[in-house]
Amino acid sequence: MGWTTIDGLAYGETPDSFLRKEFEHDKLDANGDRHACLILKAAFVGSTWYAAARIVRPGKDYVLGVVVLTSRRGGFGWKEMSEDMGPYESHCPAGILAMLSPVEEIGGYAAEWRARCFANLAARRERTKRAAA
Repeated sequence: MGWTTIDGLAYGETPDSFLRKEFEHDKLDANGDRHACLILKAAFVGSTWYAAARIVRPGKDYVLGVVVLTSRRGGFGWKEMSEDMGPYESHCPAGILAMLSPVEEIGGYAAEWRARCFANLAARRERTKRAAA
């Protein structure tokens, strides 16, 4: 998948509010089955947006990690990935990681991505600890 770009955000709109609006939906299909993506928690780390997204489909309800690269060059651009795709960016905040469904429910490269995220969190804590000493 490539990048999606627009000329810019609406006046007063933040990248966070734009991305929430872009990804969230909650609809019933013709059979009355619910299809939803609800952003439970999100945060920027640098220019990367991490989110815990509750996915609801017939017979399924789980929380998935979402990673969105953003850019302000030439307007506003974004490239979205889910944790099962094993994105390179792996600095997801602990609060978001704690909300995700078990990796067995997600599959793909989710286990490897989460392991990298936890390793990065541990390295950051260690750097902070050494800096404080």
